[in-house]
Amino acid sequence: YRDLCVPAGHQPDEALVVATVGHVNSNKRIGEVIKAIGGSDLLRGRCCYRVIGSVEPEQQQRLEAEMRAHGVTEVDFTGWIDEETLRDLLTGVDVICCLRHPILEGGSASVIVAMLSGRAVLVSDHGVYGELPDDVVLKCQPGDEATDVRRHLEAFIEDRGAMWALGERARTYARQAHAPGRYANDLMALIDRTRSDGPALRTSIELGRVLASIGLGGDDPAVRAIARMMDAMLGRSPE
Repeated sequence: YRDLCVPAGHQPDEALVVATVGHVNSNKRIGEVIKAIGGSDLLRGRCCYRVIGSVEPEQQQRLEAEMRAHGVTEVDFTGWIDEETLRDLLTGVDVICCLRHPILEGGSASVIVAMLSGRAVLVSDHGVYGELPDDVVLKCQPGDEATDVRRHLEAFIEDRGAMWALGERARTYARQAHAPGRYANDLMALIDRTRSDGPALRTSIELGRVLASIGLGGDDPAVRAIARMMDAMLGRSPE
């Protein structure tokens, strides 16, 4: 994934700026971030929230109603922006929330952008987000993220050094895990495995068709015995 090369951001004595990046919808848990800020006297006084991305009017109205309900005033809705503006905006951000519930994707471009920016990243602890190493992101309980978001943000206000150290670990990890060269190498390795396993897979499929044609199902002892012999012949470990 291409690095936007976001430079270092705020100084320790400035307000904590939190952002969510991407098209605004309910599964991004923006309401939970608003709830977390509104539930803390410390955060309400020293935290600004920036929602970066396109937002439908009804979604913004719903979130503004949540802001009023929780006494939160410092929320900025940017609407759609281009990549250059995104880079500029992220320069002024300290923490990026990549919360999801439910998860509707198998991967996340926004969490890669967040880690590459060198910012502290908060994620929901499940799916592709929960699989990230515990030392490069901070995880929040899915479906009830506000409690953990509040705890993490309050800790960042008290210790900016730990916040920036977390962001640097995230950047280092993302530059290794999501580098173009890493992707190409892994893809070539997959192609090699596919080529080497192809004949065995084709043989297994054809043998399965033959066994099925004579009425043997997958749970038949004879089929299981044949499968074990094929695994032994091909040097595979049985599942």
